[in-house]
Amino acid sequence: ILDVMYSTHRFSQHAADFFGLGKIIFSHCLNILERRGGIQMLNIEPINKARIAAGFLTVEETLALMDNGNLIPDPFSTLVSRGVLLGENNLIYPGVTLQASGEGKVVIGNGNVLHSGTMIDASHGRIEIGSDNQFGEGGFTAKANQPGADIHIGSVCRFLNNPSVFGRTRLEDG
Repeated sequence: ILDVMYSTHRFSQHAADFFGLGKIIFSHCLNILERRGGIQMLNIEPINKARIAAGFLTVEETLALMDNGNLIPDPFSTLVSRGVLLGENNLIYPGVTLQASGEGKVVIGNGNVLHSGTMIDASHGRIEIGSDNQFGEGGFTAKANQPGADIHIGSVCRFLNNPSVFGRTRLEDG
């Protein structure tokens, strides 16, 4: 079912319907596993302890991000920290890291697509991202990891094949 979710996603005017369907499908899969005893066989406590120790949300807290219409097909491999403010209807593929630590702050708008290999890391500054952007395929890196770093990315931009932004950067609407 998750493979179908990956392959059928089309970022269009029907994205909101898709995001809602994705959450329903994922919840349905969890219900089936729970009825069959599958959830009990998977002890995620050690995973959650490691995530918390590294400053990230638990698997359950990551799943709760879907309450805003965000679609996270694999909450086990998606890492989001508490200092990240995530908008609505974003699609976050497996292998994405959204991290804000120390003095850092990450704000992400609505309707963005973050492909695998995307790393957004603010430890000493602010990263602000608008809406309706595509990060990856092929990865993307934004790091505000030095004092005074401030990265602003507008809306309707595409960042493909592993571009990187650091320090003081302003990318307008695309």
